[in-house]
Amino acid sequence: MKTYTHAGVSTLNGVVKLRLANDAARVKTLEKNGHTGIELIELVIPMSNIEAAEYLLDNGFQYDVPSSVAAITLARDNAQSKIDKANRAAEAGEPVADEIEDLEEA
Repeated sequence: MKTYTHAGVSTLNGVVKLRLANDAARVKTLEKNGHTGIELIELVIPMSNIEAAEYLLDNGFQYDVPSSVAAITLARDNAQSKIDKANRAAEAGEPVADEIEDLEEA
């Protein structure tokens, strides 16, 4: 499972989303692509996207409170849903798509 060392949020076209990265330089790329309100923190240890989202929520990460909490929660829940779907398929003996490895990098 892929891990990240930085997590936070940014806004693009009025939509706040969870952002994950392995380098603080990701901020420059986001800025170049028109993101605003970029807030990334360094995680205490490398974490998966779900772990990073939970870490931000559990440690009171504050940005634009209602929308950042909603964006982080949605990203965590979507990632968990994909993992659950792949696990159910594996248990049923169905071919498992590469969805677990292909969880969208924010």
